[in-house]
Amino acid sequence: MNKITDKTICDRCGEVVYRRAINIENLHKYDTSSKETYIHSLMKLENVIKEVATSWAEHGLYESCPEKQAHCQSCGNLLKTWRAKICIKCGAKQNPKTTYEANT
Repeated sequence: MNKITDKTICDRCGEVVYRRAINIENLHKYDTSSKETYIHSLMKLENVIKEVATSWAEHGLYESCPEKQAHCQSCGNLLKTWRAKICIKCGAKQNPKTTYEANT
């Protein structure tokens, strides 16, 4: 009855979240007047549980998750994004975790 959705890492906060899988046909039907009404319209139109709809709302339209920051492992400089692979200041290569591997 409910959609099964995969998990991924949020581009903004770096947390593991449900991958958004909304139908394009429903884009104009969502009620975005408030976060709660948006979550309820996602649940109804996309046939997902509240946990998934809340994740989509918080890490999608409303971006209520905190923006993650990262520092260079060599010089400590603030990197441009938490997913940066090279430090602009010292040129050191970084190793950000940018994908989610499910435990199987």
